[in-house]
Amino acid sequence: MTDVLCVAESCCDIIFGGLSKVPAPGEEEYCREFSVKAGGGANTAMGLAKLGANVKLATRLGKDAMGGIIEEFIRKTGIDMSAVWMDASTVTPVSAVLSTSEDRCFASYGGDGGDFLDPTKLEEYIKDARHVHTYVGYCRKYPIIELCEKHGKTLSLDTSFYDSTQLESTRDAMAHCQIFTPNEVEACALAQTDDVMRALDILSAECPHVIITLGKDGSVTKAGGKVYRALPAKVPCVKDSTGAGDLFCAGFIYGFLQGWDVQKTLDFASKSGSLAVTYYGGIDESYTFENVSRLTF
Repeated sequence: MTDVLCVAESCCDIIFGGLSKVPAPGEEEYCREFSVKAGGGANTAMGLAKLGANVKLATRLGKDAMGGIIEEFIRKTGIDMSAVWMDASTVTPVSAVLSTSEDRCFASYGGDGGDFLDPTKLEEYIKDARHVHTYVGYCRKYPIIELCEKHGKTLSLDTSFYDSTQLESTRDAMAHCQIFTPNEVEACALAQTDDVMRALDILSAECPHVIITLGKDGSVTKAGGKVYRALPAKVPCVKDSTGAGDLFCAGFIYGFLQGWDVQKTLDFASKSGSLAVTYYGGIDESYTFENVSRLTF
């Protein structure tokens, strides 16, 4: 049986790292480091696989140059590739990542990755998994929630940028999962408050594990009426925040599946996300269970 089925669109991240600043229109800046890696929704799946979980990724890639690059990259992390659909009619999504030590920005091409799942195989994939991880938007497109409930599978949902017209459906999806990981802005929008702790109270009444990520201030969750916090772990350097949120999710899901207590799970998730900022892109050879575990606060 698969530990985790990740249902997500994947993309090719072309990373211009170590920029002194993001260039303004008409300017040119030279980066100090450059890499091409798999990214997007593949990051959490790859992180879980690198931590030691048995992971299947349901996604679609084009049979083009970018698709070939990231297919090989994903395969090397140990992911079960049987649900990766290589399609000659698809153009693989691509993101150019302009990264400084302070932040990063993206120029992205969506390609044809949006319809990435064969609905006839979805139930088979879910039946074979202990846990399903996906994004809220895909629950509007596919019967993921219904199939998880039908087959008694736990579900974690990550957010993606949405406008106000999607708040109601996002909150409805959240009420059907066990783990939900919005950032501070998303949580406050969903709870219709400017107070993040008030948002945590409101959303935690609807989902067992609502974890709100707070950037440099760490993360916060609530369980059994008790609030738990974790700060970012100490790291030797900060290079790039690309994928840090995805790797935070991977760490929390891993701890949840191990049956760890809330604080241990939150701390591990924070360490996992913190390690991700020490290299460029979402996944690197240095991202291992041992290297995550040895970080301290």
